[in-house]
Amino acid sequence: MSQTLRKKLIVLFIALTFAASFSYAQIKDKKEVTKTEKTTFSVKGMTCSGCVATVENKLEKIDGVKDYKVSLKKNSAVVKYDPKKTSEKEIAKIMNKTHYKFSKLKAIKLKNKKKIIGKKNGTK
Repeated sequence: MSQTLRKKLIVLFIALTFAASFSYAQIKDKKEVTKTEKTTFSVKGMTCSGCVATVENKLEKIDGVKDYKVSLKKNSAVVKYDPKKTSEKEIAKIMNKTHYKFSKLKAIKLKNKKKIIGKKNGTK
């Protein structure tokens, strides 16, 4: 084996060893990725933007709630949370102790996807 090839192999070995140890350190230092779930709640009792702010402040204080979007127009709250720390039932239970009533919205599956919902008098 030539002297030049031997030097190149040694440099390559050192570079690969360094890269592998650096990658391992990064993986070891990474925090565990937490899975979040998202639920849409119906919120009854909101009448103004102050109500929205109150609901948001209460949601922010619940351990495990990661993100939320409260809509006065839709009377709803979309909540992202860590299922290891809280649950839909726990969120609703805490929020129902306030003036506002939370209940989980159920998904509606349509048999005919072309059906238009929301028009007056049920017309298409």
